[in-house]
Amino acid sequence: MPNASGKRRRRRFHFNIGVVIFGAILLYLVITLVIYLTTNRQEIYQVTTGTLSQNATYSALILREEQIVSAEQSGYVNFIVADGMKASADEAVCSVSDTQSEKSPRSLTDEDLSDIQSQASNYTGNYDRSQFDSVNDLKASINAILFGNGAADASGSVYKAPQAGLVLYSSDGYEGKTVDNLAASDFNSKSYRKTKYESDAKVESGDTLYKLITSTNWSVVIPLTDSQYEQLKDRKQVRVRFAKDGQSETGTINLFDRDGQHYCQLSFSTGVARYCGERFVNIELVTNTATGLKIPKSAVVEKDFYLIPKSYATTGGENGETGFLKEVTDDNGKTTTSFINATIYEETTPENETDPVYYYVDKSDFSAGDVIVHEDSNERYTIGDTAALQGVYCTNKGYADFRKIEVLEENDEYCIVAAGTSYGLSQYDFIVRNGKDVRESDLIRQKKIIHHSGRKLIVCQNYLIGCIRFRRA
Repeated sequence: MPNASGKRRRRRFHFNIGVVIFGAILLYLVITLVIYLTTNRQEIYQVTTGTLSQNATYSALILREEQIVSAEQSGYVNFIVADGMKASADEAVCSVSDTQSEKSPRSLTDEDLSDIQSQASNYTGNYDRSQFDSVNDLKASINAILFGNGAADASGSVYKAPQAGLVLYSSDGYEGKTVDNLAASDFNSKSYRKTKYESDAKVESGDTLYKLITSTNWSVVIPLTDSQYEQLKDRKQVRVRFAKDGQSETGTINLFDRDGQHYCQLSFSTGVARYCGERFVNIELVTNTATGLKIPKSAVVEKDFYLIPKSYATTGGENGETGFLKEVTDDNGKTTTSFINATIYEETTPENETDPVYYYVDKSDFSAGDVIVHEDSNERYTIGDTAALQGVYCTNKGYADFRKIEVLEENDEYCIVAAGTSYGLSQYDFIVRNGKDVRESDLIRQKKIIHHSGRKLIVCQNYLIGCIRFRRA
C-alpha cells in the first residue's frame, strides 16, 4: 500500500463573502475615483427670481422758476413766513425796520419737539460731507421752531409776495438758470456755495431778502455718457427715485447736447416743495424694472438646430405627438415614410410674414440630408438649414433638456428671463455657471452650488456626477 503520508492532501475552497464585498467596494471606489479625476469640476448656480436692481445713479442739478426779492432800504430784516412755506399773492413775507427786534425762545409743544427730532434724524440719515451747507439749513429750521416766524413783531416796511409761491431765505446764483444757458462748470457740486439769510440781520438797499419759487413745474438735469444716452434716447418718460427720502416721480425726458456733452432734462409737475431747499440731489433712474428668473450671463451658450418648415409637421404616434414623415429606403430599394416624433423648441417668423413658418428642431432627431414628405401633397424637403438658439447647461438629476425662454433685460453680469415659458427654466433649477467650459453630454462634478436667498449668499459643497444637456436661456 502506498504510504499515506506521501499522498497529496486536497484542500477545500472556502467561499468568503467578506472578500467579495470588499472587492466590490474597492472596484466601486476605483471607478468613482477615475470618474472624479477625469470629469470637469464646475460651479453650479441655482436659478432664483429677481431683478436687475443696479439702476444708474446720478448727481442731478435742479432747475426751477425762481424770483429774487431785494430790499429797497437799509435796516434789519424780520421774517414773517417760515422758510420753505407757501405764501399767497400779496401775503406779507418779511419786513425791514430801523431797529433790531428782540426775540426769546418760546415755549415748545410736544409737536415742536417731535418736529425738531424729525429734522435732526433726517439730517443725520442723509448727511453728505460734500454738502456741508445743509447744516445751515438745519440750524435755520430749528431756529424757526424755537423763535417762531416773527409775524407778531412785523414792523417797518412790509414786503409782500408779488405772486403765490414757496418762500426761501437763501440764494446761490442759479436763479434764472435754464437748459439754454447751462455750462459744464454748473454741475461741479464741490464748488457750490449757498448764501443763507438770517432774521434780524442787517441789510442794505439792494440786498437780497428772499427768493420765491413761483411754479410747481421743475426739472433736474444730468450729464450722460454715450451708453446712457443710447439707453434713454427712445424713452419718453422714466421713473426717478430720489435718494434723500426714497420718493419717486415720473419725469418727462428731454435730451440735448452742449459742447460735445450729452445731457438729460427730467421734468416734473409735482414734488417741488420736497426739495425746494436743494440745488443738487442724488437720483436713480429706474430703468431696470423687469422681474423674472435671474441667471449669470457667463452661463449662456449657443446651440444649432435644424430649421424645418412648419407646413411639413403632422401628428402621429400613440398620443398624437407632433412630428414629421421621414422618407426611408430599405435594402430592396423600396421607399416608405416613417413618423419621427421630433422635439420642437421654438417657432420663427421671417420678416414680412405674419404666421410662424419654421420650427427649431433638435439635431438629434434628424441628420443633414434626410428627406421629409408633406402629408397632403407629397412634396419633399431636404433637411440641412440650421440656426442657433441661446441657452444654458442645466444639471437637474444629472442631465437637462434644452428649453426656450424669453430674455427680458440684461446688464454686464446678469440677465432676467421670463418664468413659466414653454421649455423654459424654472425657479431653483441648477445650471452650470460657466457654460463655455463644458459641452453637451459632458459628465460634471459639481464643485459648488450657489444659492441666493434674499440678499444672503450661501455656498454649499456638493460632489455629484451627471450628464449635461442643453437648456434655453
